[in-house]
Amino acid sequence: MGITGFFTAFGKEKFDQLGRGLMQKIVSWDPEAATEDEIQEMLKELDKITSEAGKAMADYRKEQAEADAIQKNYDRYLAAAELLNKQVEDSSVAGNTAKSNELSSSLGKLVQDLESMKPEVERELHEANEAKTYYEEVRELAEVTASKVKSALSQLEAAKRRMRQAEIDKQRQENKAQRAEY
Repeated sequence: MGITGFFTAFGKEKFDQLGRGLMQKIVSWDPEAATEDEIQEMLKELDKITSEAGKAMADYRKEQAEADAIQKNYDRYLAAAELLNKQVEDSSVAGNTAKSNELSSSLGKLVQDLESMKPEVERELHEANEAKTYYEEVRELAEVTASKVKSALSQLEAAKRRMRQAEIDKQRQENKAQRAEY
């Protein structure tokens, strides 16, 4: 694990600690009964989550690029090994022992290189997969939070409209009652 892997894991652990409590808070939060202060608090939480999602997406893209690059390099080595193997077979069939031995030696070194690369390829692919999973979790949390905040804002605006309408209706009734007195 490189330094990036360490920081990704460290950030993920810190966010997981924060995220468990936050997820429980978000799940239990009722947008229909939310006050303006609660909505403002959830908007702050949404900002934090969105920021973390941006970082997670950047980490994922970086890890995926690293995995793609090493996989591409590994595939080039593999293609070269296949080509050398075919040349070894062709040299053997042609009876050119010296060339066959030389190619076999090169093929052996290439196979060793491939074997030594395999753990690094697997590690990079694993790190990219972990980064993707983490990004998807944080993104999902951000989407749930955004949906609840949007619903709460909508409910709050509807409540304000009903209150304004009730105030207008009350004023009309008072005006009507005053006119009836005269």
